[in-house]
Amino acid sequence: MLRFDSLMRFSHRFLTVCVGLIATGAAVRSAAAAQAFIIVDSQTGYILEEQEPRKKLQVGSLTKIATASVVLDWAERKSANLNEVITIPPEAFVGTLENNISFLLVPSSDETGAFHFESANVRFDNLFHSPWLNVKLGKFELDSFISEKRGLTLSGSGGGYQLFHFIPVNDGNTFGQVGDNQVGAEWMGHSFDDRTRLSAAVLSSTDGNPDVPYGRNSYTAFLAGSQAFSAGKLGVQRLGGYAMIGQAPTTFLTSGGVPVPGSGTGNKSFSRVGFEGLFYLGPHLDFQVFTQHGSDDAWFGACFGNIIDGPCTTNNDGTNTLPPGARNPTWNGAFVETHVVVNPQFTIFQRSEWIRMSQQALPDTPSNLGNIDNYVFGYRYNPFMNARDGFAFHNEYSWIRQRGTAPDNGDLSSNSIMIGFDFAF
Repeated sequence: MLRFDSLMRFSHRFLTVCVGLIATGAAVRSAAAAQAFIIVDSQTGYILEEQEPRKKLQVGSLTKIATASVVLDWAERKSANLNEVITIPPEAFVGTLENNISFLLVPSSDETGAFHFESANVRFDNLFHSPWLNVKLGKFELDSFISEKRGLTLSGSGGGYQLFHFIPVNDGNTFGQVGDNQVGAEWMGHSFDDRTRLSAAVLSSTDGNPDVPYGRNSYTAFLAGSQAFSAGKLGVQRLGGYAMIGQAPTTFLTSGGVPVPGSGTGNKSFSRVGFEGLFYLGPHLDFQVFTQHGSDDAWFGACFGNIIDGPCTTNNDGTNTLPPGARNPTWNGAFVETHVVVNPQFTIFQRSEWIRMSQQALPDTPSNLGNIDNYVFGYRYNPFMNARDGFAFHNEYSWIRQRGTAPDNGDLSSNSIMIGFDFAF
């Protein structure tokens, strides 16, 4: 009887070891099919198997990673059993109306303290169970993987991208700013691996101001597309392009000499086109490139356009004509932003941006009027960061110059130094 019991215990242990080896082998084979993986013993920290463990790849699913982080943090705080089944109450789904239906509401205020909503939209994802059918309605950021809203720079002269908001000197078109959140409807689709992305949006030509109607029938289209590809050990690179094509009013009815909101007609055209790229040169260096070719109608260039709250006051009401030789103002610009990731806690960054007028609206205007040079340099250091809280020092210097815009018609330049810190808990 004793021998039989010992034999049974041995057989049980042998079966357990065999099952464990089979499971481990299956996991290794499954992982080996991936581009990169690492398997670590959670108790000892010993690396059981690895393949390209330091290779930088796109994150498979931020939602799954965030969910796992929240659950593990909760379990640690509550000393909870991870095998326990829990029920998530409905009130926990803040920002989610239903499965694949979500909303975003971002209240904000400008430098004068005026209140507004930076974003206010609802999004419908995976319609008919397809990643190619996603619709967004409301006020939202335009679909560009180089985002000013998620940018790293914060200083007064370098916090924003000049190309996202460029308007030629004495130009009346304020509606073609790529960096401003816009009001409209957007379709976006992507492949299952998110390597291919396409989007198309129809926008109201209000520059994101729903409470300030300008034209009766003036709209803008924004088209974007990008493709990611692997460059071996360098990582995943992404290239894309965009086009913003629209019309905006130049003629307004007036009452007592004051333009009437919403009465705008006499639409004139404008366009912004370019390409963007995000490139990784290994785990510690990446840079992003953004270009733009812009063009406005000659009427905008002659300071017709937004006379309600814009820079110009001339109304295209039939009593005013274009100056002799007026033509479409055009320009080209680009910026390069570089990030040196010394380690996950320490990042050094710089951005160099240039905008050059290629054609002024009026022939006698200096060819370099309005040209911009902008340079930013800084670093961000996190002394500590974990799942519960974080702290960062952010120091930054920026310098900007615009040709011919000083009161004496000379160059206008400014610089700013930012020394600050931020924390989250």
